[in-house]
Amino acid sequence: MLVRTPKDLGRLIKAARKHQQLTQVALADRVGTTQRRISFIENGRPGTSIDLVLRALAILKIRLDGQLPGDQHPSLQHKTASLIDTIADQSRKKNSG
Repeated sequence: MLVRTPKDLGRLIKAARKHQQLTQVALADRVGTTQRRISFIENGRPGTSIDLVLRALAILKIRLDGQLPGDQHPSLQHKTASLIDTIADQSRKKNSG
């Protein structure tokens, strides 16, 4: 799925959540937020914290390849994905302790 808008991203997160048979409440517990905020994310509501979105993506195992137009270097894609994973991990640690 090509994500171009917050609503596209929300639809992707919702589809992944449903595919994994998670409720919004269950995903919220894993992300460390409320069901209401998960609903906001899934509906593409403006002003949603990127931190919450990144944590939801990591929990749902949705990859962001970070490929730039014309970029054909898999190593750059891997580095970008690793950086996103690192940011999400740091955010989880910060919010859990």
